[in-house]
Amino acid sequence: MRREEAELEDNLRRRKEAAVDNYRNIVQSTLVQVGGLYAVSQACLLVIFVPQKCPTIIPCAMPPLYDCSGDKLSVMSPALRDAALADPELMGGGCCTQSSVFDYPIYQPDGHLCSLKENLDWENCTAFNQSVIVINGATLLIMLAAQSFFWKREVWMINHLEEDNMVPYSSLPEQIKPYEDLRKQNTGYNRGAYAYATAVTIMVALNFAVSTYFLIKGDGVYNYNIGSRTTTGLLTNTMLVSTKIMGYFTYARLSKTQDWAISMFSVIPVSYNVVDENYKIHHAKQDENLDA
Repeated sequence: MRREEAELEDNLRRRKEAAVDNYRNIVQSTLVQVGGLYAVSQACLLVIFVPQKCPTIIPCAMPPLYDCSGDKLSVMSPALRDAALADPELMGGGCCTQSSVFDYPIYQPDGHLCSLKENLDWENCTAFNQSVIVINGATLLIMLAAQSFFWKREVWMINHLEEDNMVPYSSLPEQIKPYEDLRKQNTGYNRGAYAYATAVTIMVALNFAVSTYFLIKGDGVYNYNIGSRTTTGLLTNTMLVSTKIMGYFTYARLSKTQDWAISMFSVIPVSYNVVDENYKIHHAKQDENLDA
């Protein structure tokens, strides 16, 4: 009797320790995900976070085609250009004066460092500029959806699987065979993780290509590039998550093709290679109840 009681107490102690470990791992994974959200936002919203040069706004009595020196304005805002083409005579007499009260954006070559409001000034953006902003936003949404799914998968693995250094890291397919429900769930999570990782990789690559062209070459009306500050900001923000994205794709592909369960959040790769002891006990009790 004492032996059975000792075994029961030992099982309860191990289950409590396992529950504490699971809780700690879940908290750590959550903190890693939340801590990386800012870096993810910077890497996706390149048009917002990369330093750019914006046009200077000059007060004018009337939106002019010519500046005060009589030189023709070679670069103007899209709205001003459309108005000039629609009615050249109406636009022909304006001149900048200090007493002017009408503010109209005229693009000057020198410009100034863009503010967040200017980077998101949708009404004065060209169609290409707007499309880049949309792609930036879509990339962020897909990235957040992927992160949410990876976190859900991580919590499931922590609660149902374990990492055992005493057995090979590739042991999970054999270890999980007796538990058909776990095997199906693991397969479903691995397929979803691979689909999200693939979508994220494609969108980030597209986002980087389109944003780079916009930031370096401009939108056809104005060149937002301010040299090394733009280039450095673009590369730095992209590199913040490039390694992470490569890890996502590699781990998701291996998990899917090999039926493994590799963590997406650990700095050092973690492969959950055995079934959780608590789950085994719970599963055994369910079988006993069915037999009874």
